Amino acid sequence: MRKGWTAWVVGVTVSLALSGCSGDGGGGPVPGEGARESVSVGPAPADVATVAPVDDHPVDAARAALRRLDACALIDRSVTASTGMADKLWQLPDSPHSCTVTDKPLIGSRISVQAGYSLSRAQRYRAEPITAGRAKAYLDRAELPSRCRVDLPVGRTLSIRFTYELAHGTTGDACGSVKAFAEAGAGLLAGGGPAEGDPGKRPLVDREACTVMRGALAADAERFTIAENGIYALDSCTATPKDTKVLRRGIDLEVKYTTDPMGGTNVVTRAVGTRQARVTTYSGACKLEWSQGASGLGGTLNGFTVVALKAESCDAAADLAARIVPLLDGAATPDGQEPARRLLYAPEESDSSAVGACVDFLADDSFPCTPYDSLPVPATIQGVLDGADDPRMGCALAADAVREVLGDAYRAVLWGQSCFFVEPTHTSVLRVDVDARAMARAYGGDSKSSADRREVDVAGKPAVTFRTGGGNGKPATGYSVYVALAGDVNTPGIVAGRLEALPARGLGTGAVPDTTGLPRLDQVMTKLVASRLPR
Repeated sequence: MRKGWTAWVVGVTVSLALSGCSGDGGGGPVPGEGARESVSVGPAPADVATVAPVDDHPVDAARAALRRLDACALIDRSVTASTGMADKLWQLPDSPHSCTVTDKPLIGSRISVQAGYSLSRAQRYRAEPITAGRAKAYLDRAELPSRCRVDLPVGRTLSIRFTYELAHGTTGDACGSVKAFAEAGAGLLAGGGPAEGDPGKRPLVDREACTVMRGALAADAERFTIAENGIYALDSCTATPKDTKVLRRGIDLEVKYTTDPMGGTNVVTRAVGTRQARVTTYSGACKLEWSQGASGLGGTLNGFTVVALKAESCDAAADLAARIVPLLDGAATPDGQEPARRLLYAPEESDSSAVGACVDFLADDSFPCTPYDSLPVPATIQGVLDGADDPRMGCALAADAVREVLGDAYRAVLWGQSCFFVEPTHTSVLRVDVDARAMARAYGGDSKSSADRREVDVAGKPAVTFRTGGGNGKPATGYSVYVALAGDVNTPGIVAGRLEALPARGLGTGAVPDTTGLPRLDQVMTKLVASRLPR
C-alpha cells in the first residue's frame, strides 16, 4: 500500500504540510543487502501508556461552579497599584460571566476576566505552561506586546481567562501584570472562592447560553451540534446543523451587557415575543438584538442586558427569539448538577485526554494518536520494506538515533501511517517514515514548496535533502532527508525524515521559530542508516 504523507496541523495557524511521500511508480521488491540478527527496539523512550488520564474535573461540574462566580470578584484590587494602574478604577462587567476593571474606560490599562473561556487543546499546545499560585496555568503573549493572557484551566475544554492590556501608547510588563492578577485569582479560588454572582445584581448570571439554546430549540435540538462559542463561553453558544443540506448555517446566541440596541438612527425593528429587536441583515444571515432589560450596572457602556441571535433568515431568527425571551424572563431551571468542589488543576495534573506522549502532539482528528511502544527491527532492507506499512517501523529505526542526537525529551507517537518524535517545549517535531514505493529523486524539486535541494551521501547511501516553509524573507522552517534504501535515488524504497521548527510556546500568533537546530536531522539520519540499515 502506498503511504501518503498527509498534513498534520500544529495549533490553529501553523500547518505543517509535509511533502507527499507517495512514490511515482511501483516496482518489484528491493533485495536486502547483507544480513544481521533482528534487534528488538524498546520504547522511545519508555512510554507505554494506553489509557487516557482520569478526568477529575468533569466539565459539567466546572460549568455549574462557574455559573455561581462573580467574575468581578476574581479581580483583586490590591494588585492594581503594583501593575501601574491609576488609583481611580472603573468596574465594567461585560457579560454575566465576564468583567473588566480599567483606570480609564475605552483607552486605559485594563484587566479582564472571563469565567468560562473555551480553551481548546490547540491553544494549550501553543501556550506556555506556568504555575499561578499553586495552580496549573497557561500564558500567551497574544498578538501585541501590550497584551498578555493567562488561562487557569478548569476542565478539558474550559478555563478562567485573565487578560491584561496596557493603555494605548504606554509601555510596561503586560505579562508580569496578568500573572499577578491570575495568581491572586487562583488564591481566591483555592481559599474557598470569591463572592458568588447575584442574579439581582448580575442579570442572567445563573444561566448558560447553550442551556437557553437547547431549551428554545426543544425537540429540534437533535438536529444540531450545540457548543460554547467565542470568548464568552458561558454567555455565547452556536448550534451547528448536522445536515447542511437542510440548513446552510448555524445559529449563534450571545448575552452581553452593553448599550441600548435600539439606539441610533434608521433602526430597523421587528417584534420578538414581548420585545422589539434591532434587525441587521448580512449575506446569508440575519441578526436580531434586543434588550432583556436594564443591567442595573449604572454605566452608559453596559447599561442593558442585550441578547444577540444570528440565524440563516430573519424569520428563523424571530421564531427562535420569540421562544428565548420567555425563557430568560422566567426563573432559571435548576439542572441538578453539583458544582465542582475544586475548580483548578494542580501544576502536575493532566488537563488533557491525550495518552502518554500524545499530550505533546497536535493534529486533526482524522486519526487517533497513540504512543509508540516497540517493534523488532528487521535484519535486512527487504524486511524493512516489507514492514513499511506498519507506522512503527519509522519509530523502531530512528529511536536510538533520536535519543542520542536530540535527547531523552523526544518521545515517539503514532498518527495515521506515520511516526513522530515530540517533546514538551513544542519547538520541534520530527517525522520518520518508511515507504516501499517512493523514490528519493521525486522529492524537493518543486521550487514553489521547497528549496536548496541536494543529492548527498548519508552513511554510504544516496539521499536527497531539501528545505521547506519560510518565505517572504523568513528562514525555512522544515528540513527533510530522504534516504534511498537500495542505493539508488531512482529505485523505490526510502526512509524519510523531516524536522520541523515551531515557535516557542506562549509567543503568540506570528512568532518566528528558531531554526538553528534543523541541521541536527543530518546526524539523526546518519546514525539511523549506520546502525539500522545494512550496507
